Amino acid sequence: MPSAIIAILFSGFISQQVYAASSRLIWTTIDYTTSTVVYELIIEDGGEYEVPFGEEKEIIATSDLAEFGAVGTLYFIDPVTSQRELITDVGGESGIDELAWEKAGEYEFDFYLDENSFPTKAPWYKSWFASIFGQVVYAFDEAFFIETIRFTINDEGPEITPVVIIPGIMGSAYKNGQLVIDPILHTYDDLIATLIANGYEEGVDLFTFPYEWRNSNVSTAHLLDVKIAVVKAICGCNKVDIVAHSMGGLVARSYIQSVDYDDDIDRLVFLGVPHQGAPTAYLQWEAGKFAPDFNSVLRESFFVAQALRNGYLTVFDYIRNKPILSLQELLPIFDYIKDRGLSSLREYPSGYPRNTFLENMNNNISTLLNSGVNITNIVGSVGNETIERIRVITTTNSLFWEHGEPEGFGALIGDSGLERGVGDNTVPNLSSFMHGVVSELISASHNRIPTVSENRVFNILTGDTSVSNIDNGFNISPTILLLQLLSPIDFVVTDPDGNRMGKNFQTGGEYNEIPFAFYSGYKTNDEYITILNPLDGEYKIELQGMGSGGKYEVLTSYITDAFATTAEVTGITAPNQVTNLSVDIDNSDPENLESEREVTLDVIIADINGAYDLGWITDKKVRDSLIQQAKLIIKFEKKRNGKFEPKVDKILLKLLEKELDLLLKKGKINSEAYDLLKEDLKYLIDNN
Repeated sequence: MPSAIIAILFSGFISQQVYAASSRLIWTTIDYTTSTVVYELIIEDGGEYEVPFGEEKEIIATSDLAEFGAVGTLYFIDPVTSQRELITDVGGESGIDELAWEKAGEYEFDFYLDENSFPTKAPWYKSWFASIFGQVVYAFDEAFFIETIRFTINDEGPEITPVVIIPGIMGSAYKNGQLVIDPILHTYDDLIATLIANGYEEGVDLFTFPYEWRNSNVSTAHLLDVKIAVVKAICGCNKVDIVAHSMGGLVARSYIQSVDYDDDIDRLVFLGVPHQGAPTAYLQWEAGKFAPDFNSVLRESFFVAQALRNGYLTVFDYIRNKPILSLQELLPIFDYIKDRGLSSLREYPSGYPRNTFLENMNNNISTLLNSGVNITNIVGSVGNETIERIRVITTTNSLFWEHGEPEGFGALIGDSGLERGVGDNTVPNLSSFMHGVVSELISASHNRIPTVSENRVFNILTGDTSVSNIDNGFNISPTILLLQLLSPIDFVVTDPDGNRMGKNFQTGGEYNEIPFAFYSGYKTNDEYITILNPLDGEYKIELQGMGSGGKYEVLTSYITDAFATTAEVTGITAPNQVTNLSVDIDNSDPENLESEREVTLDVIIADINGAYDLGWITDKKVRDSLIQQAKLIIKFEKKRNGKFEPKVDKILLKLLEKELDLLLKKGKINSEAYDLLKEDLKYLIDNN
């Protein structure tokens, strides 16, 4: 190394060709039939380059001082010892003309004049210099040395085709009016994180396609067409890959099997897709009822609130008349209904609710199979607990169960007419297996399939094995705390550790401090907060009246694999009034879930005024009298610390209770006003 340094320092004196040199390597592919440069990388001193490893391309050494050509020697710099490791000579009679990069790191390249093109002889002073300092050893004659450049080579990795992830039903949610991919159960977080950890980049070659899952899959397929066009414009490519989970697979199929398909999907990975439907959809479509499993109960909790917000009398009315077409398009097209007392199943479609969407797609499946798309179908299986058949009886209900009511549905004892088979706890295997495609079976429940299959998905997409696999344990026996508002209020929730989620009443911004929680935002009529795997302890809820105020409801649901319950709080708020609620969570004993509203003088007065505005109290004098009595019941006393604290007169409170009974009997107030005010008084009795 010292002799090499000395040679470089004295090179200007020794040889007139080396000063002010500018040298570079050109790594290129040239089509000599058309004289076209197909690929070209210019490597200069100090540069850092990403190249495809293992690809052999032409290597050319060039220098401004090498009018008649340059040659040289390539070295790899050992990262530990910093010593040179000879790789190869380039050019000339002994050097190579083509090179494939094999390892990442720092390199050096010594440039020489090509002595065959420009012969010369070392002068006397060079021999004299060498006799004193020692001969400088180069692969080529040092008499022709020009300079050394140093640069870094990295592997650009395999060329990644952009991938679009399509979630299933309820796999998308609105955040202040903008759709985002599953922020509630985080079903796709691990898969996305794994792809990123192994080289994908969001917004570059990794995209998600959240969508309004209540709509028909046909209309969603049109939007997928638009999404793919956007991705192709970003990447400058002709095709994308698709990873589709659950109903998202039906969206992908609907696009590929339509006249709109643009031959722009390379690989398609299905994850737990109900290619022939799922029997749980029968319960929802026929009667607005839900199976006793986690996914169905969570969906029911949302549907109940959405039905109330949109003025529908029942969930069934909401599903049928909004309508939620995606549920109809999930109805099975195989034989799954069995009449009580018979061993054989009805033969579809006779005696079944029809699903023409899946019928048409499966009758036209050759369009998919002949599309040129590389299809992989991954199926989850966790035993014999998936609803596969429904045993029905003739119903006396004139509105529900048009094609038969499940025998004993909802009873505490028995199977509720829901006969189980092999599947992923949501989709039976006889639906998720696909005709004409070899399926891959994995041990995973429906929501766990994206995480469990992430290594295989990466392998399918890239041909490589993922180095990092992320599994945060989402959807392993999850618990959800769901708080839903029926306007006109906004809210913020504080967990037992003091973390907040919801609206910041002071700034108009939002808190986002509770891990794995989701706030829909307040710029929507569908305001709610979900908290995945809530802590034990007290959750404090602050409500703020919005607009002109009025009646509100807060629905608090606690949902697990084995249990679900909902507590409801009703009140009336004035504009900007802040009301406090609390919910105590005991994960070991969730059945005693209670949501309690803190009652203050302002709350009682707001309830009385609101009840009058709503027509629940018909006489203005009655309203004024109730407000006056409330003010007498709750007084403020000054304590030794100088602070004023409320004090409740329990005798006057009992008298007010009796007056409410009398007012109800006389028709001066209705039952809604009576129940609301009695609940207020009960809180004061229990907490004072």
